[in-house]
Amino acid sequence: MGQSDMEGMQLKTLIESRSKEAFDHLYEKYASSLMGIAMRAVSDRATAQEIVHDTYLKIWNKKNFNEFEHRRAFSCMAGISQEIISEKNRTHGINEF
Repeated sequence: MGQSDMEGMQLKTLIESRSKEAFDHLYEKYASSLMGIAMRAVSDRATAQEIVHDTYLKIWNKKNFNEFEHRRAFSCMAGISQEIISEKNRTHGINEF
């Protein structure tokens, strides 16, 4: 599957296929933006990298992909990152970041 073919596909289809190429594409396209969101939230590179990693892991392990049909890929992924950031803040307290 080529880059241009990948661009036209829905995120739901990419994720459901569990295709390594699909996830590589999603990583290349969105990881730096997700890292920016995480860095603004936590100001610690290692924790920000963990948030980005956890975002992709959560997407990979998802069972229901209906929410991805109605929103843009980045919106879905940014929302997941924000959930992870909020959970880390609740679990570890904002002062640890």
